[in-house]
Amino acid sequence: HRDLHSFPTRRSSDLARLTAIVLVLVTLVMCVGKCRLSVRPRDNTMETLNKQSVWMTRGLQALGAVTAILYVLQAWSPLRLQNGTMSYLTMAENGLEGKGFVNYLEPWLQPGFGVVLAAAIKVGLGTAWFFVVINLFFMSLGLAACYLLYRDSFQFSPRDSAVLCLLIALSFTFVKLVTVTISDMTFFGIAMWSLVCMQQAARQRDWRFLLWLFAAGLLGIVGLFIRSVGATMMVAWGWVILDRFLSRRFAVVVFVGSLLIAGFLASMSQYVEQQAYQLRSISARGAHAWMVIPLQRLYESGEV
Repeated sequence: HRDLHSFPTRRSSDLARLTAIVLVLVTLVMCVGKCRLSVRPRDNTMETLNKQSVWMTRGLQALGAVTAILYVLQAWSPLRLQNGTMSYLTMAENGLEGKGFVNYLEPWLQPGFGVVLAAAIKVGLGTAWFFVVINLFFMSLGLAACYLLYRDSFQFSPRDSAVLCLLIALSFTFVKLVTVTISDMTFFGIAMWSLVCMQQAARQRDWRFLLWLFAAGLLGIVGLFIRSVGATMMVAWGWVILDRFLSRRFAVVVFVGSLLIAGFLASMSQYVEQQAYQLRSISARGAHAWMVIPLQRLYESGEV
């Protein structure tokens, strides 16, 4: 942990420039390909259409390979720090020293990601490159789950589903966070597979419903152990149960009531109390200072 402080740090703007170039290439390939497919071929044969489709597919495969290479190269990136990075590293160190997986400066953080970091440090892999590998692993899991959801839930074609996953990988949020030692990527991978299990459970009409439901609930609990926002997975999990055993109208009534109760319980959590305290502190500085937190959230949404 202490050795990590010797690593130089830098911003993710260099990777952002590279992925911006790849994003432009993806857009050009899709636009040119769509235009070529929309133009009526002179010989009006399926062979011409198939050739154009193959051209688009190969182009997207090449761009996907370039994107994957750019991400893999980030394993050689210096350690990049954000506010949460030091909190999770401190949490991991406290756990290894027998003090518990807690961080007293940010006690609302869930301990799950600290446990992951502590395990890596315990086996001698507490290095910057391996922390990036952890993020890459869970990002890949999440993108694979997104692909399945696009195909099964939204009935998108294989190529369109792959394009959407590629655009997710090229989003600024992913480019920015994949090299930062925080819990976002880990939660993304776990949460997406929880949704896949929920989707499979909703389709079953036999004992396999309980099996998929158990898997979804287990992943949801792990996600909650990683990040507090994992509580939202429990809401979706509850809806799958209600929609299975109750009529749709009654299920909606019970679901809304459950949301109100959950919202009341969440309002008493440490995280909400900390946000309220921060808002009161900012509001005390001036009449318009309370807009700082909403503007921060809007900025984050802009990054997405």
